[in-house]
Amino acid sequence: MPSRTPPVLQAAALLAIVIAGTLLRLIPWFIDPQGAFLSDAAFHIRMVGDAISRGVPRVDVLCDAPYGRDLARWLPLGWYGVVAFVHRVLVALGHPDPRENALFAQALAGGLIALPVAFATRALTRHAGAALAAALVAVILPAHLHRTWCYWFRYEAIGSLAIATHLAFGVAALAESRPRARRAWAALAGLALVASLDVWRVAFMVPVLETGFAAVALLVAAPSVRLRDWYLGVVAGGTLASVAIGYLRSQAFILSPVWMVAMALAVVLVLPFTARAARPGRALALAGAVALAVVIGFLAPHARQYGNVVGATFGKLGAAGGLEPMARVAMSIEELAGSGWNDLFGAGGLSWLAAALLPVLIVAWSGRPAAARSPDTRLPEAFVAWLGVTLFAITVLFSRNKVVLAPVVAIAVGWMVAALVRAPRPGRATGFALAALALATLGTVFDAVQLARTRTARLDADLYAALQWITDTTPPDAIVLSTWERGYEIQTWAGRRTLVDGLLEDDRVQERVPAIAAALLQPDAGVLAALCRREGAHYVLMPPSTFLLALLRSAPNAMQPALASTEAKVAAAQPLSRDEARPIAIGMMVLGSSPPPFTLAFERGGWRVYALPEAR
Repeated sequence: MPSRTPPVLQAAALLAIVIAGTLLRLIPWFIDPQGAFLSDAAFHIRMVGDAISRGVPRVDVLCDAPYGRDLARWLPLGWYGVVAFVHRVLVALGHPDPRENALFAQALAGGLIALPVAFATRALTRHAGAALAAALVAVILPAHLHRTWCYWFRYEAIGSLAIATHLAFGVAALAESRPRARRAWAALAGLALVASLDVWRVAFMVPVLETGFAAVALLVAAPSVRLRDWYLGVVAGGTLASVAIGYLRSQAFILSPVWMVAMALAVVLVLPFTARAARPGRALALAGAVALAVVIGFLAPHARQYGNVVGATFGKLGAAGGLEPMARVAMSIEELAGSGWNDLFGAGGLSWLAAALLPVLIVAWSGRPAAARSPDTRLPEAFVAWLGVTLFAITVLFSRNKVVLAPVVAIAVGWMVAALVRAPRPGRATGFALAALALATLGTVFDAVQLARTRTARLDADLYAALQWITDTTPPDAIVLSTWERGYEIQTWAGRRTLVDGLLEDDRVQERVPAIAAALLQPDAGVLAALCRREGAHYVLMPPSTFLLALLRSAPNAMQPALASTEAKVAAAQPLSRDEARPIAIGMMVLGSSPPPFTLAFERGGWRVYALPEAR
């Protein structure tokens, strides 16, 4: 259906939606201009500062003390360059404050989600009004807003924007009948995948899901040129990223089983045999290619940095008994926690739209034209449906992924709008469905504003005092031992080197986190003192007793049986026996005791700094 709205007005409406989405994400800054960057955000804003002053950083001397961390080996660095570019543009426009410019860049990345969502919906439905409706839903969905507001200065905003752009070009490629245009969209989808992987490691899951979709489509019907061209673009982009992006290259990701399977499927899709074969022949070819790829992938040398996340996944599925310490740590992280009913369907998730989606989908689907369509033309709809189902399942396991699910849900809402307004025989059910969507959208706007108004980003005053003491009192080259949760804040707010921080994939962090826990859970401080001397740490920052449970769970497996009763009592807030209270960490965190050779140098609100005198 051609749109009757002039293109200029459509563009103006889309721009207004982007601006509204950006302002929505800036509300926490409007309310609290002095908000702080916490945890991972503290690390990222420090890296942006380096990118602005000296160019995108390659080595971070404050991490993995005393060695420093080769950032390009472990992390995507594209976000820092993007923020530095936005800063330079804003400086040219007369706004030189780097902190405020970084906040704006974060909020803008969140608001821009409207663009790829509108593009994907337009490619899927050929309906301008549906595209604008989807764009509006995308910027207001709390599931996206919850992880893209301005002080949440992390990868999610730019990462979900890049992923949505990749998916939008993929939808366009699957929907395009013209060969040259289709290949162009597929190529752009591949380039957008490169950009996604250059700003967020979570983008790993996208080509995995796309490989699953291509495999299922191959089994359902003979591969079409649309499926083939689109998937070749995906694999080309992922392969380019594997050799062009530092952390993927250092992991030899191209040789991993995941990517070997993706490339094997691409080969199967282009084989002339596959286009002619019946379903059993296609299934046999696919199974053989996948088996060979898996064998090669497991035999080929490549890094396996994400074992803790894999372990946490199995743990969530019920296999928690034999988890390694870092997998237990991963399971304790909020962003890797599973999504409950409130998180997915409540005010922080899909909000009021969650209640409207299923009944409206039923009405929209039943009202579609009954004309026969080839499987080829159904690929875009099937692709969006596949993404919705699989991302929903992943979000149930890891709530962080709701920020990627939200744009797909918005595209689905746009499809529903187009189907409803195009119903050949619109009736009362169609009207009710459109009204339900409109009311649910209004309710979601309310929840979005409430969510933005209630976001806070303030560093605990007592922790800030401890970090300020470290800054004012310790030498500039001092190394501070603490639990991994506080590493980024020590680096950013105190300007001191740490042994561990939140980059749990780092092999040095994976080695040190259990070692630090083991030392702190000994009945005397000799092991901790030896660890400090060996690693060059001069000070120990101990958190309050509320962090004790996380410390217990990060202990080595060999210590877990002896700590089981202590962990259970701490989790239930029950008193400990004399034997259970023997670890020095309990005395240091609860009582403020100073086990020799450590001396208590600072104490406030449960935060304590201990010094190792002979270290200086």
